[in-house]
Amino acid sequence: MAASRLRVLLVLPGARADADPAFAAIFAAAVGHVHVERLAEPTENGLRERLARGDVDVVHFVGRGKVKAAAGYAVVELDASGGGTRTVNVRHLAGVLGQQRTLRLVVVQPVSQTEQLAGVEQVLRDQGVAAALVTAAMPLRAGAFATALYGALARGASLAAACAAAKDALASEPAQAAALRLAAALPEQPVTAFAGEAAAAAAPAVPAAPAAAPHASPAPATVVAEEPPLVLREREIQRVLAAKRSAGRFDVFLCHNHVDKPAVKVIANALKSRGLLPWLDQWELPPGQPWQPLLERQIGNIAAAAVCVGSAGVGPWQTQELYGFLSEFVARRAPVIPVLLPGASARPELPIFLRLMTYVDFGLSDPEPMAQLEWGITGIRPEGV
Repeated sequence: MAASRLRVLLVLPGARADADPAFAAIFAAAVGHVHVERLAEPTENGLRERLARGDVDVVHFVGRGKVKAAAGYAVVELDASGGGTRTVNVRHLAGVLGQQRTLRLVVVQPVSQTEQLAGVEQVLRDQGVAAALVTAAMPLRAGAFATALYGALARGASLAAACAAAKDALASEPAQAAALRLAAALPEQPVTAFAGEAAAAAAPAVPAAPAAAPHASPAPATVVAEEPPLVLREREIQRVLAAKRSAGRFDVFLCHNHVDKPAVKVIANALKSRGLLPWLDQWELPPGQPWQPLLERQIGNIAAAAVCVGSAGVGPWQTQELYGFLSEFVARRAPVIPVLLPGASARPELPIFLRLMTYVDFGLSDPEPMAQLEWGITGIRPEGV
């Protein structure tokens, strides 16, 4: 039985002006076998209810707080049920986090440079949280940091190795790399199964090491040179994608405003991790050739289209592509899926025909947007949706 994906729960209290950029940056980690979910209601009750459902390996908090390290005192802000925010003592919050038995890491990240949360990691650890990591305030390279940290954990690396990878990703930002503060239980072993006792039970049993003699140094852990199931799955996905590309069979055309390119590339990579081959202009249009004929030729051969709309709305060329694909939709009954990117208006201006279509909203976590998009593209409802 293959291990499940590493599951990261993002807790983003406060105004959308703060939360949406944070979500967009950290969402870059949602590739391959890493699943990122945004807590729909970032209140204490919302967090408590979500943790009670299980299937969370990492809680990643981006917000505000206050720490008096010498006194072992720390508070963070969560949304209040009646509106606004409320402060929660971190000692109390640790008890809420303790509801999730599979939780192996809490990441605490200030939302701005004015917030200083160093010391929260030790308060959480003192209250029984397995491991806590405090970072610098939303670094410019937050996507690289999150991808390195969570990618390493998902591959079965120890927490220390994953933190080292995250620091390496911030090599060009030495102050941010130096701000990483980890408090963890020791010794720590690599983990290859995530989120749930069923996955842990499916992992091979590791014989207990013989007791060490008094004052003896612990024996080094034995590493079994065995290819993880996730690596095998990734290789199979790469073979599927190569076969589709060779045959010119793209699963979805990603229509978007050029200013939304970074967010759309994240979605494109996430689709590839699911074995779906997206058509993205930056990847498929060779330099030095007129793009209009190539684009027209590809549109006729793609099974579906995703119309991605961000905070900038629909671009002019994007509109032409929309109406060009509309004729294909009418003739071939190909799905055209409106996709709202993080930061998009709750009610963006869309062409009339798109207003009638069911859309996928990447600003929400329920229903899971990537699973909804996969369903729209393939017509096959993913398991658990």
